[in-house]
Amino acid sequence: MRAIFAVDGGNATGLAWGIFDDKARSVEEAIQNRLHAGSATINRRVKRDRQTCYMAPDVREPLVERFIGQTPLEDMAQVIMVYLMFFKFKRHAVRVGRMDPDSVDLILEDFILLPGAHAGGKDGVASVRIAWGVAGYQEGVAAEYARRRKQLHISEPIWQAPSVMGRVKDHHLKSYGVWIPGRDHERAAWRHIAFRLNTLLK
Repeated sequence: MRAIFAVDGGNATGLAWGIFDDKARSVEEAIQNRLHAGSATINRRVKRDRQTCYMAPDVREPLVERFIGQTPLEDMAQVIMVYLMFFKFKRHAVRVGRMDPDSVDLILEDFILLPGAHAGGKDGVASVRIAWGVAGYQEGVAAEYARRRKQLHISEPIWQAPSVMGRVKDHHLKSYGVWIPGRDHERAAWRHIAFRLNTLLK
């Protein structure tokens, strides 16, 4: 089994996660039979409302209190929220699912600005800030654990290029049962999961 948590970072960050059979006969079979799966969108432009901010009411964290109500929501708040959601997912996979921590994947988008491409100002590289923020925040949390003489397993990020999403078409997501109308970023995160599973199942 493989637990996968994918992040499509940006002004609105899409997340998707689940536990999948990495011995399935196909990507379709693996995703259709997913366990502990879901998706969420963290939107930078939110009102002073924790539930709206999180799109996941079971996650509450004082660390992000100071960011709620700001427009746009600061990147660091998104980073903290994404990490905490990943941490909860990973903890469930390991403690409840009895999975090896090394069987939990963190997928981040490896955005590369090509020569001559227009970045679109600060917003054009938002995905880079979010992705590296999450990777760095995880390292920082592990360092704090170490300072307290505790251990925290680090999930080395698996960096996937945005181009891989083009290989997972809309009809694929629909057949997998993860087509979410109106949630482009969540669908993008599911495309990353499908590509990762395709790599694992080869």
